[in-house]
Amino acid sequence: MEREFNWTLAGRNDLFATDGKTLLVRDVDMICFDDRYVYVWTGDRQSTGLYDAEIDGKVDETNEATVMATTGLTLPATGCNGYYTGWVGPELLYDGATAPHAPPCVWRNFGKGVLLHREWLDRPCTPEGWPTRRD
Repeated sequence: MEREFNWTLAGRNDLFATDGKTLLVRDVDMICFDDRYVYVWTGDRQSTGLYDAEIDGKVDETNEATVMATTGLTLPATGCNGYYTGWVGPELLYDGATAPHAPPCVWRNFGKGVLLHREWLDRPCTPEGWPTRRD
């Protein structure tokens, strides 16, 4: 993930391939990820889908449901079950993110033992969670 300044959007989060140069997705809104896969939700929904780090590209839509079932990743509104149990905005995962601009601590998915990079679970988080909406 990389944040790119855009005059019309005041900044956007883009997903790049593992080479750090090849752009895979522009303007990422939310993500759910594990060691190999990241499900991306985009503003325009055109690039929304599951991306595989081993192929540096989007999983074919005909295989998406099978891969999701195998990994345990879930769609928005149903949780996440990756490194976090909820979908997060990519800007919350940048180095240097601190509370309250980090995912809620309770969303860290310590229960998913197959995750290889446990250091994700040690990253800064927001202890009290996010503020509730006030009307």
